[in-house]
Amino acid sequence: MLLLVASAFADCSASTADLTLTLEDAEAAFASLDIVAFRAATDRANADVRCLTEVAPRPMVARLHRLQGLRWWADGDLARARASFSAALAIEPAFSFPEALVPAGHPVLAEFEASAALADSTVVVPAPAGAALWFDGRSQDARPEARATLAQLVADEGAVRASALLWPGEPLFPYAVEERRPKGPNLPLAVGAGVSLTASAVCLGLAAANYDTFHDPSTPAGELPGLQNTTNTLYVSGLGAGVLALGVGAGAVFAGNW
Repeated sequence: MLLLVASAFADCSASTADLTLTLEDAEAAFASLDIVAFRAATDRANADVRCLTEVAPRPMVARLHRLQGLRWWADGDLARARASFSAALAIEPAFSFPEALVPAGHPVLAEFEASAALADSTVVVPAPAGAALWFDGRSQDARPEARATLAQLVADEGAVRASALLWPGEPLFPYAVEERRPKGPNLPLAVGAGVSLTASAVCLGLAAANYDTFHDPSTPAGELPGLQNTTNTLYVSGLGAGVLALGVGAGAVFAGNW
């Protein structure tokens, strides 16, 4: 699956510097009220995002989300506009639009301020195999639930395998999920602990029986030395097997959980 994602990703390539230039074009077009050029630049930014070969730094991601918010506001999709503005504010909560870009009193400012009220919730996603997921410039195992987010799949060696600008509820790009072994006692060691425990019980049981025989008045005196030696041997063997069972059992639990 990782190879398939990498293969699709290899069809294009864009650096963070390329995306920066595109975002600058979008800002200039919006400031000059050139809506046609603004839409073209934000479309190009979306294309650059899908082809990113680097992890996008957080200030750039915030800038991208703000421009996406302006685009969706211009297109009349206020839900996506707020999802984008909220993502930008989550990264840079103290940001204010410069008047050269958005003049005071502009109606988009009300949407920008209202977006701060969106829920700050996340949802855990499956861990990828041989890679990590980055959301809005940070490596983490949970994605924003009510906001837009820039998701990136970064291989362990550092290469970006996939990037996508996602909206709330939109699925992640496909990737190979890390297989996690269920935790539990190590089976061979657990069997060994069980055998040792059984041997301990048998030895101690026989030692107890011999002890009773040794103290039985009907036992011939000539058998007592042998019984004593056998009882002591069985008792020591039983204790040794018990200690071994305890150690192997602890090892089984430890090995099965790491």
